[in-house]
Amino acid sequence: MVNRSISTQNPVQALSGVMVGLLLIQFVLGMYTNLYVTLPTMNAGHNGIPMGFHMMIARGFTSPVFMIHMMLGVFLVVLSLITALKSLSSTKSSTKLWSGIGLVAVVVAGYSGLTFFMDGQHNSDSFTMAIAWLIALSAYLLTMLQKEI
Repeated sequence: MVNRSISTQNPVQALSGVMVGLLLIQFVLGMYTNLYVTLPTMNAGHNGIPMGFHMMIARGFTSPVFMIHMMLGVFLVVLSLITALKSLSSTKSSTKLWSGIGLVAVVVAGYSGLTFFMDGQHNSDSFTMAIAWLIALSAYLLTMLQKEI
């Protein structure tokens, strides 16, 4: 019997495992940012995604943890898209479903993070980000732990 690694047999499971690990790191970075980093409030003259993203990057240079949190968020969106695309070759519909749910949840969490920073740091944005993170983590855990992909 040949002993193959998960990544050789099931790339979607391997990618899902990577997503789980990175989502846990993202959680720790987000909690640190929430507790120890003071984010500047946006004023009416700086509305809009391009200026908000510029301010996030500028703030990130003064807080490396916040910068890593932002960049990891972008990477998670890309990796979740790759995972969802890889899952399309799976014969199991639940793999496609959970990978798709994971992608949507990661995008929602990222968008909520962006609006949290840009729109006055409302609790509803933070709550949406947390719930979307939990859904993404659950979706990728379920995908990773499936017996057959």
